[in-house]
Amino acid sequence: MSTKEKTRLLMEACKGKERDDQSAKSFFHRKDFLANVLKGTVSEYADLTIREIMDCIEGDTIQTGTALVSEDAADTIRGENTQLTTIGEAPVTYDILFRSLIPQFKETIKVNLHIDLEIQQEYSVSYPLERRAIYYAARKISAQLPKVGKNGVGYKYLEKVYSIWICLDDIPRYLQNTISYYKMSNYKTEGIGQGKNSKRFLEKTQEAADLLEVVIIRLGRGNSERGVIDFLTGVFSGNQEIVFSYLPDDITKEEREEVGNMLSLVDYAEKRGEKSGEKRGEKRGKRIGEKRGQKIAESRMQELLQKLIADNRTEDLVKISKDKEHLKKMYKEYGIGEDE
Repeated sequence: MSTKEKTRLLMEACKGKERDDQSAKSFFHRKDFLANVLKGTVSEYADLTIREIMDCIEGDTIQTGTALVSEDAADTIRGENTQLTTIGEAPVTYDILFRSLIPQFKETIKVNLHIDLEIQQEYSVSYPLERRAIYYAARKISAQLPKVGKNGVGYKYLEKVYSIWICLDDIPRYLQNTISYYKMSNYKTEGIGQGKNSKRFLEKTQEAADLLEVVIIRLGRGNSERGVIDFLTGVFSGNQEIVFSYLPDDITKEEREEVGNMLSLVDYAEKRGEKSGEKRGEKRGKRIGEKRGQKIAESRMQELLQKLIADNRTEDLVKISKDKEHLKKMYKEYGIGEDE
């Protein structure tokens, strides 16, 4: 099958499956935001500073969105394909995908970590989320093989994959503000002794098996200790004080203003959604109304935010968080519907 034919089939398979969470992803196009997530979830970075982790992240490989590139037709390992597809199979879309150097390595060749960061709105879904996360990571491992060498030649050069999931809503109370870690390990070897060779064998096989790791972060209400959950809670609630306390002190004035404007919009959308929900709650029950109203308001605000960012309209970003009339004007200008 020709590359042209593959592309046609891929386009048909992906039709109608575009993602609408670009605004949330735009935060994590920044190295300092990514570094804070890695600091709290990836063991290889536990002892590094945020700035040191930022230096490890390969900025030109950061991909957010739905780049349509199949693993069958990919020609290079440089960069990351946000969408992997095999012909006849439904597309797998990664929210945020990038590569980062392992700061400590034994061989002379620097090895990369492949990081898949997923923003999961609904935690309580009809399938075990862990299985989906493992599948995503496994696909990212298999996609490497044609690029590093097939069969026995390529297995040696496969690089470790992390699949990190940030879960936002519908989380049981007892699981809120928790993190689960999953990885492969040699947990038992029968018939082996206790000598130096045995110890060396176990260490070697453990290192060889350490190729896939899944991290599931579950946010929630209430205060949490300082760390990745606290940082992410600040991001998704628009709390500037919390977020800026995690960012490097040497970020530029322009960067600080950009982040502040984006966080202001998140905070505004959240509060606006709560008010809309309360009104709907009079007819359909407060709880149902709040949830529906919040989703409508957040969806509209995310759409507007994405368009303004894409058009580099910084002044309008600032104005809509403070001026309701200007907000209405922007909605009208971009043809974004009014609240129901």
